[in-house]
Amino acid sequence: MARPLVISNNAFFRLFVLHEGPFLWLLALVGALAWLTAARASECGPSAWARRAMSAAARAPVWGVALAVLAAALVGSATLLHGVALSMDEFAASFQARIFASGRLQAAVPAEWRGLAPWMTPVFVNYKPVSAVWVGSYLPVYAAMRAAFSLARAEWLTNPVLAAASIVLVAAIARQLWTGGRRVRGAALALLFLLLSAQFLATSMSGYSMPAH
Repeated sequence: MARPLVISNNAFFRLFVLHEGPFLWLLALVGALAWLTAARASECGPSAWARRAMSAAARAPVWGVALAVLAAALVGSATLLHGVALSMDEFAASFQARIFASGRLQAAVPAEWRGLAPWMTPVFVNYKPVSAVWVGSYLPVYAAMRAAFSLARAEWLTNPVLAAASIVLVAAIARQLWTGGRRVRGAALALLFLLLSAQFLATSMSGYSMPAH
């Protein structure tokens, strides 16, 4: 099968062209299943359908879903993105994280390179000529998270772990928002909407900060 033509070198468009298709098919499949189950619900009666739905949702293994998301993010990061930061947003976060992991808040530019530092400075990184240092322009929380993983030589685990934690937290929050029968169905629907988000899965494979949000 021929690869899709990418007419832009923008990382956003590249990720959309290369990875949006499978998620659209998945969304279409879920839509078809929803239509079929709605048809069955009209035959069985709303009360019977509600009981079946709640029973099925109650058996959903949240930790199992979280582990599946973790595995999918790790596999996708290694095989689809090859562990490469495609955008300067990703590079800047990793750059800032490695500065933090070294025990510093800023990166000193060697004296022999300071004359070229303004032209060497990457996007989303600021150069302070007075002190001759580089410092990330993003807020530091996500970079600090990556730094913690970097200290364990597992920076590549940051987003997959955050994605798995998101699954558990979303289910827990949903169960606090609703009571009774709605409690189980609300948690199941919240997880379904999160799992079907191409942005959630794609950024969990990348170095973007969105999974931390």
